[in-house]
Amino acid sequence: MNKTDAQIGVRVRSLRQFSGVAVGTEGVIDELYGDETGQLEGCTVAWDMPDQPLPADYREYDGRPAIQSRILRDGFSWDDLRHLEAIRGPLPSGYWHKEAFCLMTYRCQLCQRAEQIWNARDGVTPFSMSCQNSGCNNQHHAGCPMQHVDWEKDKCYPEFVCHPGLRIFIDMPKPIAKALARMRRQRYLAYCEEKDIHAIDEQTWMPSAFDDIYREGKAPWVVTL
Repeated sequence: MNKTDAQIGVRVRSLRQFSGVAVGTEGVIDELYGDETGQLEGCTVAWDMPDQPLPADYREYDGRPAIQSRILRDGFSWDDLRHLEAIRGPLPSGYWHKEAFCLMTYRCQLCQRAEQIWNARDGVTPFSMSCQNSGCNNQHHAGCPMQHVDWEKDKCYPEFVCHPGLRIFIDMPKPIAKALARMRRQRYLAYCEEKDIHAIDEQTWMPSAFDDIYREGKAPWVVTL
């Protein structure tokens, strides 16, 4: 795991043996620690041991010494995080994002059509997107007239049974990201030609455009079943 993943409440698994801790032992990051200036340097893991299990829904260190809490804890610098893997996110649900596996409502600002869309992943979702009525997309300046509404009614539904015609968010497929990057390249070249400016060469431009679209496969992409 990496520094970004190290958040209080994240459940982890050990990838190597430590003193009194076997490979594969699970635990929870319950504290972040730093130096005298407040600069964070690492985190502490409370181990969920067979003979010393963590309390239910344990998330954060309460300051009690181990002799009182009977919780075995180990500190990990940022470099040491390579010996851990994150297996559950920091939210109470165990996910990383509030919209993980949520059934959400989007409403078109133009035709007022409402639609439920399912997020089939533990990842972010766009605030606005296209309407299934192509005429609305043509009228909207960005082509994304549908907006996420009624946020308080979003329901985390990992076992949701999809039906034909439903739109869902999935992780961005790499071939789609490559195709979108090529489309963006063509628009960029047209812009450079119109403005009579020198275009950045393709070998320099394309990798950056692809990374911005693909986001290591975590960017959202919508498909219709």
